[in-house]
Amino acid sequence: SRIIPLRRLFLFNTFNRDEIGKQIGKMSPRKLFDQPSDMEPLLPEDRDGKLAVLALELIRKAERLRECLHPLTRTTVSELVRSMNSYYSNLIEGHRTTPRDIEAALRQDFASDETQRALQMQHLAHVEAQAAMEQRLAQMAGAEICSADFWCRIHREFYQGLPASLRTVSDATGEAHTIDAGRMRRQEVSVGRHVAPAAAKLGEFTQRFAEFYFPKWYPAGTEATDQSPEEDSPFPQAL
Repeated sequence: SRIIPLRRLFLFNTFNRDEIGKQIGKMSPRKLFDQPSDMEPLLPEDRDGKLAVLALELIRKAERLRECLHPLTRTTVSELVRSMNSYYSNLIEGHRTTPRDIEAALRQDFASDETQRALQMQHLAHVEAQAAMEQRLAQMAGAEICSADFWCRIHREFYQGLPASLRTVSDATGEAHTIDAGRMRRQEVSVGRHVAPAAAKLGEFTQRFAEFYFPKWYPAGTEATDQSPEEDSPFPQAL
């Protein structure tokens, strides 16, 4: 029930570090999305209610499955799914490693080859960031998942575990840009046929996202980052 299309917002410069780097400063002539309405509709049309019924059935079956598993089994499966998520997420981005490479990284057994070692460190950071996210989800209100603070925290937890060599991208001119862990991007980017929303408008896009998916928690006209402020939060309350 917490699966939401964050990726369509393209908040950071880091989903495909190599490809995005090639496109920074080399924008496509296609329309730059600068209005939150550009990402509508945020839910598929469901005039007859069939999708709602299917969604409820999925939630019920997931809950039954959860109750059927011993806590130790759930923990073991969760660890396996983290590695699986890391493997496929990085494979989508063109970073090819093997499950054995990931398991070695989890044991701190890194390859001598510099490129392979960097990929292993990336996998390890991915797994650790997901584990930290899961722990935080168990302690927070469900609506917080729609806040920009939460997304930035995940981004920070991932990138703070990477070496400096994996925290930079180069634009079309060859100029290097440092990835700010936990901060939304400030450049315009495109990847393939996808043009990301305007950097200056990301605050408006994330606000609309929060208002739509959790309207009772983030009513229209309020800031999605102001509902659960933390005194020690390293993230800006207005993005």
